[in-house]
Amino acid sequence: MGLGLLLALVSVSKKQVGFWLYLSSSLKLITVVFVPFLLWVKQGGRVKNVLSVFTFVVLFLLLNALPFLGGNAGFFESVNLYFQHFEFNASIYFIAREVGAYFVGYNAIAIIGGYVLPLLFSVFYTGVFIQFIRNKVSLYIALLVVFMAYYLLSTTVHPWYIIVPLCLFVVRPSFTCLVWSFTVFFSYQFYNAETNFLYWNIAEYLLLFIAMLIDFRGTRMEIYNCRLKIISV
Repeated sequence: MGLGLLLALVSVSKKQVGFWLYLSSSLKLITVVFVPFLLWVKQGGRVKNVLSVFTFVVLFLLLNALPFLGGNAGFFESVNLYFQHFEFNASIYFIAREVGAYFVGYNAIAIIGGYVLPLLFSVFYTGVFIQFIRNKVSLYIALLVVFMAYYLLSTTVHPWYIIVPLCLFVVRPSFTCLVWSFTVFFSYQFYNAETNFLYWNIAEYLLLFIAMLIDFRGTRMEIYNCRLKIISV
């Protein structure tokens, strides 16, 4: 999955980009959200080409899913369980869950995880993509921001999910990726009955948000210096 994403980043051929994106997405669906950004760059902003390759990727992903759509495999049940029942090492969701429980008196994961957080991510994703096609943010910053938003709004975040930002780290170093690749393992304290997992969870995301602030400040300076160079020219 990570190798497929990296190869999609460096590929030049339209067919190669489509193939590596398909391979990466078939192994880990989260990389689907990166497809429009990568295709926009690789196809030079040509909408027709972007749509054609995107259609290719989606069609082959659907073909991959066909064996799981029938019988007793329970493909849709698995998706439903992931978003509306499972919760592990979350951040914003845990806060939303407590707020929801205060008002309704029970764990509203089915509503929060199934509708509210996905809607928030969709709105945020659209905003980032618009800024990206207007050349307000670079490709790697856009991909990292989208990834961070997705998992910060998720109900479940396992340590191996950090493989995706680590792939981006290979191309463009990020303090956020480096810190989270370490703090994400705090989540294993959940299985330690002798510790209070809440403290470890708070420590993980507190350090992560500090790293994000440091990266955000560096990104703003990078954009500012770039604008100064353009003005001077």
